[in-house]
Amino acid sequence: MKIYLIVSLISLMIIQGCGFKKIDRSKYVNFELSEIKMSGDKSINFKLKNALTALSDESNKNLIQIDISTKKNKNVKNKNIKNENTIYNIEISAQINVNVINSGKRFTFNLIESGSYDVGEKISITVNNERELMDSLIIKLSENIMNKLRFDINDL
Repeated sequence: MKIYLIVSLISLMIIQGCGFKKIDRSKYVNFELSEIKMSGDKSINFKLKNALTALSDESNKNLIQIDISTKKNKNVKNKNIKNENTIYNIEISAQINVNVINSGKRFTFNLIESGSYDVGEKISITVNNERELMDSLIIKLSENIMNKLRFDINDL
């Protein structure tokens, strides 16, 4: 028992002192979004544009233009014995066209985020569940867009 305790304490001290740090990706944003063109679902586009402009580095001279086309699909995922909808699935797809102004290079990529939410006993609960899911999907989508832009711009 003493050997187990000593080994546990030594391994805990080794793991704690490894110096691991999480990388702050916001330091690696090396571009500014000069123009964002949006088409598709207006509510998604509004929230997505706000999230992207908040993540952009306005002091950088590497300018890019992006054109984003979004689409929202809402499907019934599960029904109960009474044939009532109990779970909905929402999928947000985005096609992103990027133009790097300084170098003149262009590239395109597609991203899809999906999730599901439960139907509540009241309509207000269901609407709130849908809104919360949409907000989290839009945040994930904006982070994935910025990560993809970071990696692709750095590769150019």
